[in-house]
Amino acid sequence: ASAAGRGEWITQRRARRPSGAGARRGYRAPTFHRPHFKLLLAGLHLSPQDCLLEICCGGGAFMREALQSGCRGAALDHSLEMVRLARAENRDSVRAGRFEAVRAEADRIPFADGLFTCAATTNVFGFIDDPRAALSEIHRTLRPGGRLVLFTPSRELRGTPAVPEPMASRFHSCEDGELCRLALGAGFVQARVDRPDLEPFARDAGLAEEEIAHFRGGPGAQFLTARKG
Repeated sequence: ASAAGRGEWITQRRARRPSGAGARRGYRAPTFHRPHFKLLLAGLHLSPQDCLLEICCGGGAFMREALQSGCRGAALDHSLEMVRLARAENRDSVRAGRFEAVRAEADRIPFADGLFTCAATTNVFGFIDDPRAALSEIHRTLRPGGRLVLFTPSRELRGTPAVPEPMASRFHSCEDGELCRLALGAGFVQARVDRPDLEPFARDAGLAEEEIAHFRGGPGAQFLTARKG
């Protein structure tokens, strides 16, 4: 296989549509995503009254933390392996009727209008083929006043351990203002992008000191918060 073909295969298997035993191990316990989870949860302020939608849920690790708030949730991923893993990792919540996971695309969300109070997505925005359509679909499924939190690596992080090759060459990213304009164009009435310091969230996630070092300094990533009118 050519280098380009192998790069595409690796990107597909590890990031776009995770599959295989290695992907299942990694997405069941994604250590280096846990600081991002803590950031999202801090932005959401979940309560038992919330109904949360997660876009591209991987193995369900973020939703497992979110459901500890007492909220209800639903998630989608276009990898059937990840959907099955998310259900298995949240089996008690599935049995209790508090969580469901479905196979679907981010730009064609199979849930009714105004069903959710909030939505979250992390580390996948750069792999979504039509980000404006995905944001419009999220907006559609949120209730009035519903909130969105989105974490994505910044353009400056491509080619670093946060977004290594071959994924980096296949990952699209936006400037801060462009990301806000995408959200506003999708119908959100408030949108802002911050570049948070992730070190405190890495400590809160219980990472070891040598792991925390990966979250110290640098240009950081983008954290979009948006609200439906």
